[in-house]
Amino acid sequence: MKPLAKIDWSRTNHDWEGRAIVGGRVSKNHSNVVLTVNYLRQKIGMELGPEEASVEATHLRGER
Repeated sequence: MKPLAKIDWSRTNHDWEGRAIVGGRVSKNHSNVVLTVNYLRQKIGMELGPEEASVEATHLRGER
């Protein structure tokens, strides 16, 4: 779990926006929880399952 120690866990980390944080507030709806878990899984080198990959793709399309 050493890769988790390298994550910037602060609220100011822009990686959290749209995942764990929406509009400056922590969001705990289903898709945001999945996006947060996706981020962490990717950081530790795990593959995403079909549902997680679908939510991730939708999120990434929305960022464009």
